[in-house]
Amino acid sequence: MSRLSIVIPVLGKLKKLEDTLVSVLTNRPADCEIVVVLTAPYDDPYELAGEVSFLQAPVRANLVESLNFGIAACRGAIVHTLGCGIEVAPGWTDPVLPHFERLDVAAVAPWIIDRTDPERTLSAGVGYRRGGAAWRLGYRRAFGSPPSPLPDYFGPDLIAGFYRKSALKAAGEICKEFFGPLAGADLAVALHFADRRCVVEPNCRLIADRADLPEGERLGSGREAERLFWRWARRMDWGRAVAGHAGLLVNECLESIVRPTILPRIIGRAWEAMKVPFRIRSEVEPAMSGNAREHVIAHPHFAQALERNRSRGVGKAS
Repeated sequence: MSRLSIVIPVLGKLKKLEDTLVSVLTNRPADCEIVVVLTAPYDDPYELAGEVSFLQAPVRANLVESLNFGIAACRGAIVHTLGCGIEVAPGWTDPVLPHFERLDVAAVAPWIIDRTDPERTLSAGVGYRRGGAAWRLGYRRAFGSPPSPLPDYFGPDLIAGFYRKSALKAAGEICKEFFGPLAGADLAVALHFADRRCVVEPNCRLIADRADLPEGERLGSGREAERLFWRWARRMDWGRAVAGHAGLLVNECLESIVRPTILPRIIGRAWEAMKVPFRIRSEVEPAMSGNAREHVIAHPHFAQALERNRSRGVGKAS
């Protein structure tokens, strides 16, 4: 079994794929596999087939479908999702992998930095509030320590996250009701209710363009956001969740007066909310078992990583 599997969903971004692959192949850790999920033909001009596993997903596969397709083929104990266009630095996995020595840790969120403005953060994971708000942590804020306090529900951004594969397997798969990064918020909530920890690792720093995060800080369409709220509201203290959601809707309506561009989001919420009386929503019970805490990286690997980290002073907030 490989220690780490890196899954790169291409989604038609072949030019960006090569930028990401160069950085990964140059800096990859020992004993890892690289899985590239394609939705379009790729000629492999650099003959990487011996070092990279290329998988052909359905042509119209979205981010979630592509990731599920790739994760199912992974052999690693830890799965690292990495979006096309994101570049990694030497030793980027060293401060992350030791977190998985703790069996309750299911996921680690790296720090994604703006390529054109390295002092600005693009994502330090995703957060969710019981009222239905989902957002990227630290988006466009000055680079620094993790947001404090972290929200009750948070986890990695799907475009760049580390997950214990056994936890993903126990959860079933990334929920197909969502088509993009909002699925990361849903997964974060599922792991929370399964009593699994997610942590932020500021010493794992990746580089991306803002264009690689098209939805910016606020995640998902109005329909997806509303769907996420109703999926989990009953597990989050029903009365307080509904009250918080009402406040969120009022704020969005007021915001639309000065920002008409969010009107489609509000309409999407209304459309999805109309389905509530006509849908039977079963209680969400993540099928997490004790097996979700399996797949610990071998200790020699951790010992080497920790020794390298100590010698370089890694682990201290910069």
